[in-house]
Amino acid sequence: MTSIAACGPGSPPADTDGGTGDDTSPTSTASSDAPPTSAPNPTIPGPDATDTNATDTGVLTTDPVTTGVLTTGFETDTDTGFETDGDTGEPSEPAPGVPLDQFVCGPAARWLTFDLESAGGSWAVADSRGHLRVSTLEFDFLDFDEAGVLVEQFAVPQQWHLGGLDGADELYLPFIDTGIPPEQRHRWLRKFSLDGTLLWEVDRGFSFGLTSLAGRAAVAPDGTTLLSQRDLGRVQRFAADGSLLLDKELGDKPFDEALAMNTAGVAAAVRYGEAGAVLALTPDAAVAWEHPFELPDRAVAEIDESGRVTAAPVEAPLEVLRLAADGAVQWHQTLGTLPKFAVSTQTAIAVNELGETAVSGTGFSGDFQAAFVVKFTPAGEIDAIHQCDNTSAGRGVAIDEAGAVYLVGQVWDTEGPHLFAAAFD
Repeated sequence: MTSIAACGPGSPPADTDGGTGDDTSPTSTASSDAPPTSAPNPTIPGPDATDTNATDTGVLTTDPVTTGVLTTGFETDTDTGFETDGDTGEPSEPAPGVPLDQFVCGPAARWLTFDLESAGGSWAVADSRGHLRVSTLEFDFLDFDEAGVLVEQFAVPQQWHLGGLDGADELYLPFIDTGIPPEQRHRWLRKFSLDGTLLWEVDRGFSFGLTSLAGRAAVAPDGTTLLSQRDLGRVQRFAADGSLLLDKELGDKPFDEALAMNTAGVAAAVRYGEAGAVLALTPDAAVAWEHPFELPDRAVAEIDESGRVTAAPVEAPLEVLRLAADGAVQWHQTLGTLPKFAVSTQTAIAVNELGETAVSGTGFSGDFQAAFVVKFTPAGEIDAIHQCDNTSAGRGVAIDEAGAVYLVGQVWDTEGPHLFAAAFD
């Protein structure tokens, strides 16, 4: 439930690394790919920002939070969410948007904040302190407290892929070497403290000549990690101290990626394509059960401590599947799209131990686009829908054990795209 599995232009495709640039030491400054390829048109009125439980539960904070985020730039339109110049590959200037002080995410937002130095957020996790942890499109990590105040910010060495937090809120990320010939590159697992200090690193072996595959890390609350890679049959499990627990070659691997894991060592995995499936893996990476579920080439999945698995395709019409610990279907929501939108696509999911689920995404109606988050009850019924204003896109989502929901994404204002984060009770 603390896996970094959200998507968007800042999160790498399933077969690619999570960053660019040279591998450098981590520093602290103490402080689930969008469908459109261009910035939204802010002149289109579109649907109003709505909220199905539209009681104002707190003060809406729109004062921008200005930070010193390290900007590394973007490589392609899949990294930025807007058009790139065909000759240079540089981001095109997006159309002007609304001023940030006029941007809202429904009347029930407990807080709403912005990072003017970042072009957007890509994933979100609610940690045990009630803080919101966010990754930016520039591959930095931000820490917002209960009031939405930025209290910590750090960058980590790049060429990292998706990982997660343990129960102590420490961060685990897989890496691949950069700046050396492919045949000499190694893959690594690194653990970072709350302030970005590197606690340890483990050499996972050669990258087999692959240049941009760090693998994916599913992180359990006790700090155990399971690493898998789509194009390789090898899986590895490490203890919280970095010691190797399992190194197994699967000759005919029945899954593509392991996406989440609980303390018992049971992992939620997915297989893509028309013969797609959601699977549960035992601690030795054997298949406990699988359930057919057609998936595109990207998906998100979570597993709770009781073994329930929740899964959804990425950048597809709204669809969420909940399976019991034995693989039986508990509920299956196929919403397709939300009211007032012609098309809605989901980007990330999050679950808590109560069985509540949150889904982030972006809704489209003509040239209008808006970020949204949907909260489901443990029975799979819609509990709330929170929608932001036009010129926004939902990228990541989190939900805490009290049921508070957090939405992270992009908003385009007159200065271009920025990161926004909002909290809803």
